[in-house]
Amino acid sequence: MAIELKSTMNGDTAVPVASIYEQTATQKFPLGTEFSTQDGRKFRYAKAGAVALVNSYMCQAPVEIAHHKEVVIGTAAAIGDTRLTLSTTLSTAVTKDQYKDGYVLVNKGTGLGQCYRIKGNSAGKTCTIELYDAVAVAIASTAEITLKANPWNGVLVAATTQTGIPVGVPLCPITADYYGWLQVAGPAPVVVDTGDTVVLGHPVGKPGTNAVAGACGVVDKDGTSNVYGNCMTVGAADETALVFLTLE
Repeated sequence: MAIELKSTMNGDTAVPVASIYEQTATQKFPLGTEFSTQDGRKFRYAKAGAVALVNSYMCQAPVEIAHHKEVVIGTAAAIGDTRLTLSTTLSTAVTKDQYKDGYVLVNKGTGLGQCYRIKGNSAGKTCTIELYDAVAVAIASTAEITLKANPWNGVLVAATTQTGIPVGVPLCPITADYYGWLQVAGPAPVVVDTGDTVVLGHPVGKPGTNAVAGACGVVDKDGTSNVYGNCMTVGAADETALVFLTLE
């Protein structure tokens, strides 16, 4: 049965979508598109990175590139501009549209605190960044910017040592560089980490000591672990628990 889709990132739509248990080689919707099923589960549309995703294992956003953080922009931007020019030479080149539908943050200097969604970018160790919205506050040439990829572009199984925010659980395997849906809210199967025991009704998330990438467990009491949701049905170590996800 077709599912009605509601996109929170690109305005409201209502079109049939492919099954949440399917993957495709071609992109069908904007990355990050959200839809809800009739029982209240929520999903986000994502692209797998260079390694395949495994069903019932938590996934994370792509690892950020250190050389694309806190970089002096080099060229000032005026109010009303819809293009930023990053003229400082980067140590790691940017690829064409690597940051499409991601974000650029002014993290330091004149223009501090602004954040814009990226429409597209050119390739190279210097680049131009096209914005969906016009610059609201002038940005000085000496200001620093940080480029951040769309969280659902190039996702990977959540590493045992955290390198990105949790972005959802696939209900079917997704081939490297393919597209599919990740569940972010409502009842979802998540594999329990080796040697861990989740407790009915209690918070479930990234285990304090994580043995298996993408597996869930009891979160650290010191608040340093991500919470994925709450345990609905207990699963033994290396088995699947039913977790009410709260990543939306």
